[in-house]
Formats: sequence, C-alpha cells, structure tokens
Amino acid sequence: MQKSYSESAKPRDTVVPEVSIIVPARNEEASLGACLESLLSQQDVSLELIVVNDHSTDRTAEIARSFTKVKVISAPALPDGCTGKNNAVAAGAQAVYRCRYGASPRFVAASAR
Repeated sequence: MQKSYSESAKPRDTVVPEVSIIVPARNEEASLGACLESLLSQQDVSLELIVVNDHSTDRTAEIARSFTKVKVISAPALPDGCTGKNNAVAAGAQAVYRCRYGASPRFVAASAR
C-alpha cells in the first residue's frame, strides 16, 4: 500500500507544531459550531483554540463553551477608535501571551517612536 504524501513527507521524529487560533465571534450561532469542528479536526498540530465572544446577543458563547477543547473569553469594552474585530483579536492575543509567558503583552501603535 502506498503512503499518502503527508505520511511520506513527515520524518518520524518531527516535532508537532504548536498553533494558537483566535476566533473573534459576534452573533455567530449559525456558523460557529461548524467552524470550531473544522478547526479542531486538524491533525499533526498541537492546537490552542480561543473564541473571543464579542458581546454577542445570541447563543455564540454557549456554543463555544460546548466544545471542551476551546477556551472562551469575553472581549473587553470597545475603546474609542477601535473596531470590534480588532479589539476581540487583541484580547485573544493577550490571553495567548498570558498563558505562555505569565504576563500581558504591551501593544504599541506602529506610528509610535
């Protein structure tokens, strides 16, 4: 039987990559379940999946929490001049950083010197 490409291309002692995925979600009850199932079905990767509930008014948070391998956090209040998705992704990135390094990252605007 011939091996698949992924089986033949992967050395036996390959380190499994660690990947963090941040899913910003606001009122996504219709599609979130399928999205998370697809992401969690990925193979050959150590996956950290964070859903940032961005003040949803539907069952988004409940659906996300129904997946035991998914960490669910709530987006903070929206700062002036910031869009919702950017705010949610920043909150997810801070959660990843805190889990890995025990501290919060500091974000600096690209225009800052």
